[in-house]
Amino acid sequence: MGFARVCEGSANSLKSGLDVSSEAGRQMLHRILCRILRCDSVMEQAGSSQQALGPTPEARLASQCIARFLLSCWTALAAPCQQLLLAAPVTKDATKGRPIFEYSDVALQVNVLALLRRAGRACCEAESVELATALQQLLVTCCQEGQLAVLGAMAQLAGHPQLA
Repeated sequence: MGFARVCEGSANSLKSGLDVSSEAGRQMLHRILCRILRCDSVMEQAGSSQQALGPTPEARLASQCIARFLLSCWTALAAPCQQLLLAAPVTKDATKGRPIFEYSDVALQVNVLALLRRAGRACCEAESVELATALQQLLVTCCQEGQLAVLGAMAQLAGHPQLA
């Protein structure tokens, strides 16, 4: 229920439009990404104390939820994420970094990359061909423009035969 509320609020914020060329727009996107990534992490773990081989039922449910959310607002989310990734070089550690919850431009790029990696994993666990197609388009565009930091998200998709 909490995840649904976070998604609803985030989707409303995204649909109103974000101008990431402004500080206020970047801060709003950072807040949205932090909320989604935190809730997803909590849902994914959902009381599971052991590491199972493959995704747990909780992880699959989290993947289905985040895949639905991302599909519902992909158009509004993809453009600002792409703009931010192409605007400046990404730090070397950003490609593997965990989300950073204190705002900075570097933290925003790290969180965009974390969301893209999570989206790639969600595509595989939820078997969402539609999200995988949308994600691949964004990743290919970034790579064509020289931003190779997104390859970690592409690697998530490469391991799934139906989505690769």
